[in-house]
Amino acid sequence: MNTTDMNTAMFLEMRKKKVNHILHLILTCCTMGLWLIVWIGVSMSASSFNANIESNISDPDYGRRQAERSKSHTKFTYWLLFIVVLLPILISALV
Repeated sequence: MNTTDMNTAMFLEMRKKKVNHILHLILTCCTMGLWLIVWIGVSMSASSFNANIESNISDPDYGRRQAERSKSHTKFTYWLLFIVVLLPILISALV
């Protein structure tokens, strides 16, 4: 493995997302379980992102494909925000 490959691998390792499970557990308890939906979404998103990084460590075409994946993660985040925050507000306004 040459120096460029090692630098790329180190950069990708640093980009991995970490989920603060203790914080999510506390928030889940404080919201009586409602935060569990967010916690599951964040964990799934981070796991998927990290798996992609693992598979791309030796991939020379990493940059282009990562930009495409980033867009899908953003869409997922917006849908999760809509479902967890805005949808209950809209339903309560209609009732």
